[in-house]
Amino acid sequence: MDDRDIWSKNDEQPALRVVVDRFIARANIAHFEDLLATETDPQKRRVIENLLARERQKLEIAEHQSEAAGKPSDPKK
Repeated sequence: MDDRDIWSKNDEQPALRVVVDRFIARANIAHFEDLLATETDPQKRRVIENLLARERQKLEIAEHQSEAAGKPSDPKK
């Protein structure tokens, strides 16, 4: 069974995917913020800042998907 099949099995799976996407984005955001707190090299900081911006975009997209699906927003925002 292909991973794509898991997500397309029923209506609950897309909601699960959004939850997983939000969890991963939040974990990555926390990780990149921790890295920025200690990194001093300007080039590395730029890379981390770009990665952080991407994860924030991913989280925003997942939040919109959750709202569009009629699911209540996660209270941990």
